[in-house]
Amino acid sequence: MILGIGVDIVRLSRIEKLLFRYKDRFIRKILHPSERSTFQSLQDPRRKTQFISGRWAAKEAAFKAFGQTRPRILFPEICVSRNGNGTLSLKFTGAAQIVANERSVAVRLLPLFYNFFSQAF
Repeated sequence: MILGIGVDIVRLSRIEKLLFRYKDRFIRKILHPSERSTFQSLQDPRRKTQFISGRWAAKEAAFKAFGQTRPRILFPEICVSRNGNGTLSLKFTGAAQIVANERSVAVRLLPLFYNFFSQAF
């Protein structure tokens, strides 16, 4: 049974402005600790923007699929990571893990990247 479907699209320029304005504060509010280490290892500013915008879109899509939750889920509690076969998946920690376990959530993540947008289903 499908409990929810989430979709999000974000303009890379929007994320680029947020990164420039809020720097580390923005990164801490959005990325899981393991995502932060990957983000910090990236050298190319454009690649950094693509990385964080893709995570933003995936996490927003997850929030929309979850709907209203108690306890409240925070962005850093959702981690976008690669499986052994290289496909992206979501891993949950904290409140996100509690909600995912309660609802027996199985995730299918479809990230899409364009020149100016990141999108996730």
